[in-house]
Amino acid sequence: MTGLVAAGGTVYVGEKRGANQSRVLAFDARTGAQRWTQTVATLSSAMTVANETLYTANGGLAALETADGSIRWEQSRIAETDFTVVAAPDDQLAADDGAVYFGDVDGVVAISPTDGTASWSWRPEQWEATAVGPVPVDDAIYVGGSGDVVALDATDGAARWRTPFGRGAEITGVRATESSLLVAESTDSAPSDMFGTVYELSLEDGSEWYEIRFDAPVTQAASTTATLVVGTDDGTVTWTNGASFFDRYETSLPTKDFRLGAAGKQAFAQTTEGTLWALSPPE
Repeated sequence: MTGLVAAGGTVYVGEKRGANQSRVLAFDARTGAQRWTQTVATLSSAMTVANETLYTANGGLAALETADGSIRWEQSRIAETDFTVVAAPDDQLAADDGAVYFGDVDGVVAISPTDGTASWSWRPEQWEATAVGPVPVDDAIYVGGSGDVVALDATDGAARWRTPFGRGAEITGVRATESSLLVAESTDSAPSDMFGTVYELSLEDGSEWYEIRFDAPVTQAASTTATLVVGTDDGTVTWTNGASFFDRYETSLPTKDFRLGAAGKQAFAQTTEGTLWALSPPE
């Protein structure tokens, strides 16, 4: 498996089928029945869904109809990026009504959903790579990389604010609520000092409101409009909505080797052995 994303009652999975190709499979989220399959000229390591279109990336960018998997367009590269994915399964790629957003080693590129051409790019001087996001919310784009989280203007890519998380920090996930930004990160400052944290930040200026600490590093996260789901290195999956983190639920998987996806309040975990788990918090 290369990538995983869930949306609109469907789970989409990418499987490598060659040096520059992958097979995308769509499954019913409730029954697990396969709906369609399609071969694309990307590795489908990053995947996202918007406006009845599935976008897949890595070594290229493809736009597919969610209804039947037919290909709308494919781009092998544009001047600003070659669509190389270093964080998967659902990071570096996002979309909304106005654009498709791709985060690479140099920053962020906004792409037209109509034909895949570039709209704008954000290229800061100090940025190792975009590891999380972009996450579009209203008129802003949120991205994580180099141990920092940045808020960009969705119109032209101008930076609004930037919040650092210190030495040894690695951003693993972000989710915006109505008034805050949830940031999942993993800290490895020493062999004996490894842990994970989810922070709640102000959307306006990036200042910290609350935090919750995990004994194991937060290795991945998946977000929806309903919740943030994080997975830690000990196989624990946790749901949280912020607001001081009192309302949260967690469960454990029999393995720590899995990829997370989410839709609504439901989470999906694809293990390296090939098992797809459907997980739900209590009502």
